[in-house]
Amino acid sequence: ADGSNTQVTVTSDVVAGATLTGVSWQPIDGYSDVPAGYDFPYGVVNMTISDLSSGDSVDVTLSFEAPLPADTSYWKFGPTLGDATNHWYTIPVTVDGNTIAYTLIDGGTGDDDLSVNGVIVDTGAPAIAVPTP
Repeated sequence: ADGSNTQVTVTSDVVAGATLTGVSWQPIDGYSDVPAGYDFPYGVVNMTISDLSSGDSVDVTLSFEAPLPADTSYWKFGPTLGDATNHWYTIPVTVDGNTIAYTLIDGGTGDDDLSVNGVIVDTGAPAIAVPTP
């Protein structure tokens, strides 16, 4: 799916028929309590990955037109297993040139619906640390 000059790719070693829907890019200013000290130049991506088996994992890759700084992080916005309120938190990512890649697990941290139901809901944003003057 393409948006905001960005390509989203979802792959799974387990499920060949996973479906990617609802991909949209939103401005960061539509979200509360945006983490200080970071720039979110691409906004927030929202997507749903369905037709999985319960508990499956998927690998997500976001590809951009220009290379990303090596210290680019990925901030998720939603509930976690330890905090049911919507909040910002980071997940492990791999940055390689113009791509950022991460893994999501159905019902685990990173799946905004927190249900083991064969559906992963992902709301997140690549972030670049702003140097302190």
